[in-house]
Amino acid sequence: MDQSDAEPDTAPAADLSTLSRRELISELTAVTRRERELVAQKMLLIGAACDAWSGVDGVDEAGMEARTLYGEKLVTFGGDGTAQVSEFLRLELGPALGLSPLAADDWIRDVQDLRHRLPKLHQLCVDLEVDLGDARMVARETRLLPLPVCLELDEEVSPKLPSLPTGRIRSLVRKEVVRRDDEAEERRRSQLAHRYVQLDGRDAGLGTLALRGQVDTRDGHAIDQTLDTLARRLADLDGVDTTAWNWGKGEYRAKALGILATPQAAASLLAQDPLPVDDAGDPVVDQDVEADQGLRPGCPDQWADGHSTAPGSSTRQLCAEHAAEVVAGVRGGDHVKLVIHAEAADLESGRGGWWEAFDTSATSGEIAEVLSTAGKVVVQPVINLNDATVATTRFPNKAMKQRLRWRWDHEAYPLSTTRSRVRSIQVDHVIPAPGGATCETNLVPLVAGAHRAKTHAGFTSTVTGPSSIQWCTPAGQRFEVTPNGTHRLDPDTGRPVDSVSRDQCALTEVLHARARARAAATGPPG
Repeated sequence: MDQSDAEPDTAPAADLSTLSRRELISELTAVTRRERELVAQKMLLIGAACDAWSGVDGVDEAGMEARTLYGEKLVTFGGDGTAQVSEFLRLELGPALGLSPLAADDWIRDVQDLRHRLPKLHQLCVDLEVDLGDARMVARETRLLPLPVCLELDEEVSPKLPSLPTGRIRSLVRKEVVRRDDEAEERRRSQLAHRYVQLDGRDAGLGTLALRGQVDTRDGHAIDQTLDTLARRLADLDGVDTTAWNWGKGEYRAKALGILATPQAAASLLAQDPLPVDDAGDPVVDQDVEADQGLRPGCPDQWADGHSTAPGSSTRQLCAEHAAEVVAGVRGGDHVKLVIHAEAADLESGRGGWWEAFDTSATSGEIAEVLSTAGKVVVQPVINLNDATVATTRFPNKAMKQRLRWRWDHEAYPLSTTRSRVRSIQVDHVIPAPGGATCETNLVPLVAGAHRAKTHAGFTSTVTGPSSIQWCTPAGQRFEVTPNGTHRLDPDTGRPVDSVSRDQCALTEVLHARARARAAATGPPG
């Protein structure tokens, strides 16, 4: 093909500066979709290569038992249930992908798992609904599961993934794997033998060293909270205003870790009266008291189409009906608070639950250890998320904020991975006060940056249903955000963008036809 016949896929670099903001975002969205199409074709070609290399020593028939001493052998790259392929495929595939044979192993492994163990997820990749990088991550997380269990997980979990960003996909899949993995507790105990803490001189600075390690989950949570407490004490001694302090980083946490090297000094600081903070770690303010005095039952309808009840389909809402919350003060006294959530069915089957602080899985063995070593244990059902109230004041009370954080597990901005219970999250009115009521259907968790963008930069949000927010950016992008994820909307109509199901066999045949046409045009090699 002459170069003059080829049409560029994107605007020339010289013309990019002439595009408006809206045109730039539209072009970037189109390029991202074409990139997904190419990656999906890459996945299909690797799958076709696995089929083409399913024989050994020149024998293509499936099921042949031909073996030659020191010769080519069939091996299994993926998990349980994946088809065997030639061990030498990696030597062909690696150079073709521009990768080492070891890196090619990973591609073969992941593609085989997607084809044979996660067929629904594989089809979602072909339909461009799920990014292949996310799908490969799911394949790796589920590799140790038996084939029937993996197929069950694929059937139940894969349809939820298209609306989620990478971080939430990883968190969801890991929790579902632990729920279904009978050997999770055994692997946890094996990992405990590989815990470590060490100083890393490679990242040393002027007067500083890097500290790296992997510790027990409970110890990690306890250390994190203890460092927060000590950092607050040290900041108070220095007269530092801690009202808007970011405790996740900063020199005072580093100083606090040094204080722990002197147990007497740490114990003295920890013995002081605890600072007033709520369950999310936020400072207690008088606004909450004012809001508590202005409660009234019910909540006015502020969404379209006459909906009046909150949906109960999300994981968090189902968990609200069948769950238990275990609050344990472990290793360090009352200043350490650990929270574990577990659904009733999982507790009965001994499958475990998950830690609230970092949204990581907790095996049944971990829960048993917490219950046996905790200084204080409180078991209670999770709050009813459908019990909506409205305040007569501008500020929500503690109960409203707690229900809001459980209804919205993450920030209510498109594809955000920020947990709604971190200290950087603010409770924002979708319809601004005083016109908008202080009601759970008009409140969403947002970071300060998203709140400022909505207030000053032309970003708009609208309540479209119970626990449903529609966002529109100044560049014309539109999204519907719910606790279950994000859906892209047509910029003009505001309707969901319809996905087009694509036939894997037809796509593979098209790719093969193109390859045959190129081979016929260039002639045989050599």
